[in-house]
Amino acid sequence: GFCTINPRSNGWGWATWLFVLMPALLLLRRRRVPAPVSRKPSRNFLAALLALGVLASAGAAQATTVVTLSTAKMASRAQHVAHVKVTDVQVVRRPDGWISTVYTLSPVESIKGEGSFEISVPGGTIGNYATYIAGAPVLAVGHEYIVFAKEAENGRTIVSGVFQGVKAIGKDAETGITWVRTGAGVPGTLHTTDAHGAEAKDSAVGAQELPELMQLEDYKAYLRGLVGK
Repeated sequence: GFCTINPRSNGWGWATWLFVLMPALLLLRRRRVPAPVSRKPSRNFLAALLALGVLASAGAAQATTVVTLSTAKMASRAQHVAHVKVTDVQVVRRPDGWISTVYTLSPVESIKGEGSFEISVPGGTIGNYATYIAGAPVLAVGHEYIVFAKEAENGRTIVSGVFQGVKAIGKDAETGITWVRTGAGVPGTLHTTDAHGAEAKDSAVGAQELPELMQLEDYKAYLRGLVGK
């Protein structure tokens, strides 16, 4: 038969009822839903990525004028379009007296062109002598970038579109997402023009057709489409 429990009978206090009802309370407890992974970079990461040294020193005294290039145009002109890691840097004095910084780049992924290559960037420091060119990219050994590089008339390999051809890459520690900065901020001394010499209106030169930040794999997929790979 059925067993009837009288809570007022001896031995059945509140503690006993709590023990009996606890399993049901646990089943009814609201389950926690994990928070979705953020698809926007955190503020700390944005500050760190903007601080990566892809632009010339803000203290450069001279101004540089460059022509605005679309990503498609840079890709078509470049001999190398690659996700690279900087493995070495050397500052050299050219026979004409100019100082240049030479970066050795090892490909993480070659999108156009193959193998490791070097890029020569004007400016650098040797002893007590230093040359600064506004807009010349400054890369850091051990850091990764997307680089568009082409052969110059003097035979050296240079960055396409001055600073426009170097895109900083960084991983957001808070979200675990790797981002690429598709456009470069413009120093105050830098003047940018379109192909007809008119002053450019966009502060993020060369990136008008893209968001300022893209996830790395999305950006590389976009570049593969441009070069037909």
